[in-house]
Parts: sequence; C-alpha cells; structure tokens
Amino acid sequence: EELKSIGLVLTTDQALLYDTSRANCLSMRKTCESGALSDLVKCQSTDNELVLELQPRVVMPAGRTFQFLVQGYNARKPIAAAALNRWHFMTRKADSERTTLDEKASIPGINLIDPILVKSIVPQGTKVMTIENYVTITLVLAAPVDPRATLRISHPMVFRRTASAAFQGALVTTGGSFPRQVNKTISLNLIELVAIEETIPANEDLQITLAMSNPELSPSRAENYWSFQTSSTASGQKQILSAHYNASGFKIFGEFSLAYVTGTVYSPGKINVMAVWFVLKSELKQTPSSRMRIWMPKGYIPCPQCGKPNLVGSCGDETLFQLKYNPNRDGVKNQFPKETRFVELPSGSDCFEHYDPNSGLHYIEISQLQRLDYGLDYAFEFGVRNPMVDPPAGQNVWRFETIMRGVILHLRRSVDGITLEQLKVAQVSPAYTTSLLALNRLEISMMSDKQITGGSKIRVFAPQGFSFTCAFFRTEVLSSTTTCFVSPKPDKRNVAEFTIDSMDPQDPNTLFKLIVTVSNPEFSPEMNTWSFEIQNALKQVYDSRTGVQGFDITGRVQVEIRPRFPFLDERNPLEVVFVQDTIMNQAENGNELVLTAPEGWVFPINCTSRFKLRMTNERTQALAAPSVGQGEASYDAFTFPPPGVTCTGYGNQTVTVRMPDGAGLLKNNYTITVDVDNPGYVPNSTNFWMFETRVRPPGRGQRNVDANIEIPGFLLRELASVVTEEGGAGPLLGCRSLALLALAAFATHSNQWRIDL
Repeated sequence: EELKSIGLVLTTDQALLYDTSRANCLSMRKTCESGALSDLVKCQSTDNELVLELQPRVVMPAGRTFQFLVQGYNARKPIAAAALNRWHFMTRKADSERTTLDEKASIPGINLIDPILVKSIVPQGTKVMTIENYVTITLVLAAPVDPRATLRISHPMVFRRTASAAFQGALVTTGGSFPRQVNKTISLNLIELVAIEETIPANEDLQITLAMSNPELSPSRAENYWSFQTSSTASGQKQILSAHYNASGFKIFGEFSLAYVTGTVYSPGKINVMAVWFVLKSELKQTPSSRMRIWMPKGYIPCPQCGKPNLVGSCGDETLFQLKYNPNRDGVKNQFPKETRFVELPSGSDCFEHYDPNSGLHYIEISQLQRLDYGLDYAFEFGVRNPMVDPPAGQNVWRFETIMRGVILHLRRSVDGITLEQLKVAQVSPAYTTSLLALNRLEISMMSDKQITGGSKIRVFAPQGFSFTCAFFRTEVLSSTTTCFVSPKPDKRNVAEFTIDSMDPQDPNTLFKLIVTVSNPEFSPEMNTWSFEIQNALKQVYDSRTGVQGFDITGRVQVEIRPRFPFLDERNPLEVVFVQDTIMNQAENGNELVLTAPEGWVFPINCTSRFKLRMTNERTQALAAPSVGQGEASYDAFTFPPPGVTCTGYGNQTVTVRMPDGAGLLKNNYTITVDVDNPGYVPNSTNFWMFETRVRPPGRGQRNVDANIEIPGFLLRELASVVTEEGGAGPLLGCRSLALLALAAFATHSNQWRIDL
C-alpha cells in the first residue's frame, strides 16, 4: 500500500501479494463489522486470567491502540490492600515456548463499590418510530444515599426525546420509596435526580418513569445499555456510593402487518416448495447490511441456496427459489388469495440456508435486498425438506425478521406453520398370504384429500422380497387407460408405478383401487411396511403415506372340515382336522387357533360343552394322555392337550382356541371338536372356510403364523321327519330307500379330502 502511494510500479509477484492481502483485509473488515468476532480473536478465561488469541492471518501492528470490551464478574468483596489491586498485561508469540514480546505489570485496578440492582426496564411501546413512549425503571440500592443524594441515569443516545414529541405532564416522575422532593435535570441522554433533604433508601423498590422517543432502529447490543450511579456530598466531597454501568436495555421492533406461510407438498419427508407472504408496517431501507430471515420449526431443512439445482445435496434439478409467488399451481391446498396483487422480491436478491446450533433451528437469509416498502404484499417461494413428523404442539411456528446493521428491525413471532398430511386411505389387501406364492392378487385402496391431476403417477413401494407384475392389472374408479409399469431390474421389482390418464383427473376424497399381482417372499420382511406417493407431471410428490403396516407371510396349514350333523338350522358338532406348516413356539404367550366359517354359520358364545383338542392319531393321543404314577418320583413327561386350553365363541362366524401361556404346538396332525349352528337356509355364497394359527401376546399386537383361506366346506340338507303308525310293525327298507341313503352319504363327503394318519 505504501509503495503504491508513492507511485512505484509493483512487480507481478508484488501485485499478486497485494491483491491477496487486500482481499483478506476486506474480508476481515466485513467480519469485524457484521460477522462473528470469534473468527478474528478467540477469547478464553480461566479463573482471573483472560487470554485473547489472534486467529490465523490476523496481525496486530505495533504502535496501534487496541481496545476491547469483555463481560465478567467483579470480586465479591473489595480488595483489602491497594498493593494487591494490580493488573498484569503481556503479549506473547504463538510458538511452543510462548515467548513474551511486551509486558507491563502493576497497573492500578478499579475500586469496587456497592451494586445497584436493576429489576426491570419496561417500555410502554416497543414499536420503532414511537414518538411518545414512557419507560418505567425499577431498581434497588445496596446502600442508602444521604443528602445531598444524586441518582444519575444514562440511556442510549438514540432514545432521546425528539422535538416533535408532545408529552402531557412531567417528563420524569418518581414513585415507590423515592423521596418526594427531587430536583430533576435532563440533558440529552443524561438524567439527574437530586434529593436535597431526604435520604434515598436502600433495599426498597425505587421507580422512575422517563418520557422518551423510539428511533427507527433498535441500537446494537454493544450500544443498548443503561448506566446508573448514586453519589453523595454529605461528607463535603462528592463520593460515588453504588453503580450499575451495564444494564441491558429493551429492544424495539418494526411490525409486520401480516405474515403467512403455505406449502405445495404436505407429505412427511418430501421436498416442499414453501411460499411466504408478508406486509411491512415500515420500510426496510436499502443498505449493505439489510437482510431478511425466515426461521423454520424444528425438523424443516432448507434446500441448498433455498432450492437452486445442481448443487451438493440439492433438492432436484428444478429451481425452487423464486422471487415471485406462483398462485396457479394445480392441486395445491391452502393457496394464498388469488385476488391479492402480490409483489415479487427485488431483482438481484440472494438466498442462502443457515443453521443455528444454539436453538437447533434452520433458517434462510435473503441478502442484496433493495428497498422493501411498507404496505405492499410481498410473496416469494423457496425449497425445503419436510420433517417426518409434525413439530410438537406449540412449536410448529415460523418467525420472520428483517435486519439492518446487524439489528432486528421488523419481527413477527409465532407465524402458524403447515400441518403435514398423508393419504387419507392407503391399504393393501392380499388374496393370499402364503409363502412363495406367485401371482397373488393384491388390492391397493387409496384416497387423497387433494385434487389428483391427469398425468399423475402413483408409486407403490413394497417391502424387499415382494415382486410386482403388471399381468392381470385392472382398476376400479380410475379409467381403464391407467397404465402399469414395473422395472425389469430384480432389485427394483418391489416398486410399481401407475400413470393416470391425462384426461382422467380425480376430485379430492375419491376412493379408488389398483388391482395388481405380486409374488410373495418366503418369510415376512423384517421391515414390513409399505409406502405410497403421488407425483404430478413434473415428478413433484404432492401426497404420500409411509409406514403402512403390511401383512404377515404365512405357511399353508392343511385342514379338513368334517361335519357330524349337516342339517339345516341344527347344531352341528364339527371335527376340524389340521396339520400346520410352522410350529407354535411354547416360549411365546398367546398362541391361538382361529376358525372362520362362511356366512350363515354361527359359533355359540359358550362353545365348551363338546369342545375338544386332541391328536388325530388315537394311539399317539393315548401315549400323551396324563399318566397315573405312584410315589413322589412319578410325574407327567408329556401331556396333551395341556391344561388351560380355552375355546371362545363370539356369537358370529369365528371361534378361537387359545393355548395356555407356556404351551405351543409341534408340527403334527390334530383334531378340534367344536359345535357350530348351521344356517336355516342353503347359503348361495362361496362355501369356503378359513383356518389360521397366530400369536397374540397380551397388549402387543398380533402376528400370523400359518393360514388357509380356501378350505372346502360341506353341503347342508333338510332333516326328514319320521312317520310312525301305532301298533304296526316298521316296514322293511326297500331298494329305493337304500339308494337314497347312499346318495346322501356321498353328498355329505363329496367336498372332503382325507389326511392320512
């Protein structure tokens, strides 16, 4: 710099060094003015030692005055001897030996005095540009001040009363325990209250109310402090008795006439284009330090540079940050009023994302702002990623700020956020749950509370192990021109994509079904949840649902239903012979067998009269029967059925057999005997019974083990009445009667198959 000032031409290396040093200097100046000072000087204190460490590239020139302000705590008691009240300063190099450069010891310290407790500084108005404002101060002295007693108050200069203020009454009033006779003097930002005849008491609330005017911007934190000092001339000389030189002042803010946010995508965890609408009550002037910040609730994460594409971690290949608001998006709920004439942000405005580690909140900051006028409806858009769940109650609020010279100018807290939504209906209903079953018919039921536009894509994500195919695909409600696509890649076959015809939009709250085929895995997936999403033509997700509980994959249990009295409207003792595919573990509590009849059959609530669970093979059952031993050494090695097996009917088509805790079923051939009430008519529905084994531990849901949902039933017939003649001999059965009985017996067992014992 000095070489250039005297007209010398710099060499190439000198010019490069000059440009680099100048850029670093300008960057440091900017940090010093509006950034974090810790980026320049690191401050660390240990007990009564304070160390200021210059950061890399920061240099302190010789012969320059260096001043700094740091907060700390005074000693609890005055230092007894003046010789001990000394301070020690030194500078040292950053080498390993910490070589001392300059040093000065025995610098006289400060004399401690009693503190003044400032309980509160409460303004009547906190709005900027308030011409007439009253501020009430409440303080307590630690020591009384004898007359002539003086209380001196100093406040930030920007709060001095303006010439246009027209206050009614006194500019300074006192209350509480303050003396009644007080002389009051005001000079700019200094106020002196002098009690000539009375003592200003200690340990009592003293109130002073000042007439002030609010500036257009709150002072910075370093400037926004008040000072209080008491002194007395009772001894003939002025003596300072107590003080408080750094009482934090109050902040003032501009106001937003209104502030709203809305979104385009309300689905958890998805990319969302948020829209912001605000109106200022006072202008934000164009300065290099003018900013606007939008603070988000916890969980929301802004996209890099608010939604610019082709960046690390960007939210897609589309520009989401827009200076203007688009009110014409299709299928968007809670849009801002279309009749409002929105104004876009000034051209050249930049947007960057930030994170505050102290609060754990993300925010965006818009810089390079030109003047924002008051009374205009500004609106713009930016990109965020929604959280997976709504923030806790009371925390789903946004905060708007405008900043000038590092100080908040306009502030609006508690702007209501959006409530995340999912598809109203998202269900999967399999025809079968059998392991490794190919071409299983699957019904997918969906309903959205949003308009589904033509050309939208519906994507269904099954757990790993399932494999979709578009064979036999069809729809209900949706047009038959809806298409189905499944990737040929093996690791992508658990995702099915359905495209709605562009001429087939669906109104909100329309229930529709997608019927597709899927191959079941061998076992139930560990992460057994399904996900659904609806994308518009631009591949933007606008509705979704995740974590939909899937169905358990079951083995196939072999079952035969044997009726013992298959007559209409009669009680029928059934024998249910079954062999399960999977053992029921005795270590699990809540093992159950569930039999469901077709429509018309009813299991009585009290089903225990003829209920029995046994092994089908009588010889095996005889070995498992309770043994009868003698002596204390005798015990049952194995008993079946275990004591405590229960049968529960519900007065409907279902009966449940529950094993006692600590009991299960090995893979074997078993028979259940249970009563069922036959219907009084021949049902015209499908005559299939259903049998399943499951585990239902107390209070912990349900897990299906094996199932068979298409067990052939049996035919019902009418019970014939017997006609007798008194005193006559019974007629012999003819050939025709014998033939009818044979046909009936064949009809009874025509739909049965036998399990070898």
